[in-house]
Amino acid sequence: MSIWMSRNDEGSLYVLFKYDEQMVMKIRGIPGGKWIHDNKVWMIPFTPESIQQLQTLFEGTQIHVDTVLMKESSLFNHEVHTKDHIPTYPWDTSIKRSLIHSLQLRGYSTKTIKAYCSQVHRFHTFVQQQSTWMDHEKMIQSYSLHLLQRNCSHSYVNQAISAIKFYAQKVLLQEGTASYSP
Repeated sequence: MSIWMSRNDEGSLYVLFKYDEQMVMKIRGIPGGKWIHDNKVWMIPFTPESIQQLQTLFEGTQIHVDTVLMKESSLFNHEVHTKDHIPTYPWDTSIKRSLIHSLQLRGYSTKTIKAYCSQVHRFHTFVQQQSTWMDHEKMIQSYSLHLLQRNCSHSYVNQAISAIKFYAQKVLLQEGTASYSP
């Protein structure tokens, strides 16, 4: 089992893991922790105490930390891993700001920035509606198939994948994301 962590705009941490009753019981033991039904993610306070308790409760479990959070905080020790395959976490304003900033730095047009933000937001919404956990590549393939089943054009699907790929590589700092071939 693995746990993925990322920061949200409210000064808390999102904690994501594949459903396991024992893990749910453990995370419920962290003061201030709660299940966010709409986002399908656990939220705990972003404090040294909460992080230490999470590490203690989940000793022996791999904890993957979002690279942005890892750079931002020195609260994580060598037992916590940065990982390239971090599942997509809920869409919020800090993610959108990071995406816009990365696109602007690379000279993308206003229309492209708007289109990419919309595509990534729709992808996040799709991910939130999934009842089963999938790795990043399978989630993108599932999303591509979903768009094609909705009779979206191949160019629309390619734009979505380009936006997701940019987001994964430049914002989440992941390498080797999925591709789509019609």
